[in-house]
Amino acid sequence: MISIVGVGAAVGWRVSVVFPTFPVPSTHGTLHNTLGDRMNATAAGRRIRRHRDRRAWTQAHLAQAAGVSLRTVQRAEEGRLSAETLSAIAGALDVEVQQLMPPQWSVPAVRPVLFYARDATLDWLATTFGFEVLVRYPDGHGGLHHAELDVFGGQVMIGGALPDRGWTTPELAGACTHTTYVMVPDVDAHCATARAAGAEILSEPADAHGDRRYLTRDPEGHQWWFVTPSDGS
Repeated sequence: MISIVGVGAAVGWRVSVVFPTFPVPSTHGTLHNTLGDRMNATAAGRRIRRHRDRRAWTQAHLAQAAGVSLRTVQRAEEGRLSAETLSAIAGALDVEVQQLMPPQWSVPAVRPVLFYARDATLDWLATTFGFEVLVRYPDGHGGLHHAELDVFGGQVMIGGALPDRGWTTPELAGACTHTTYVMVPDVDAHCATARAAGAEILSEPADAHGDRRYLTRDPEGHQWWFVTPSDGS
């Protein structure tokens, strides 16, 4: 069990939520008996949908291949699924069950917190950079209180921008005080995908210091290095 503390940006409250590790599927029961399990089941549903889309399958195709009802697939993609359903869908998609499960909840020694003013930027980060939104608390006015991203196995926490507290974005501040360095399997392919999605490329892929890397900027001004070791390790 781990404890993650979120900050309510608009009113200054703090709330501590305990998340369990995502369970290894058992032979019975559902995967979402607690808040943490529900979040993980929702993430599993998103992964099922992405794998289905890659095969250009409809939900009906997946249901037939998995030997389950259409409604079962619909519920699975909504994050309401049993261990048996997860196993059947994984088999139909020809992937390991673990590939449909979100990363294990863990607490790294360091987790950066980046500030964003617009909730919609999270969708841009997911679509353009391939990040996964694990937790999301919008403020109902186009901004956000708190979010957490899976960044290719790493974790980045997101806070809502509050300039009067000094919590701002590079776009609002007119300056950038940091960059974030992210390892990816194929930096050239990642750059091509980001460019096609409209990302601003500040530095083209190039070899430097034992890495091949490129630099890009997101819509709120945060700069990101994406990197693949030059030796392929």
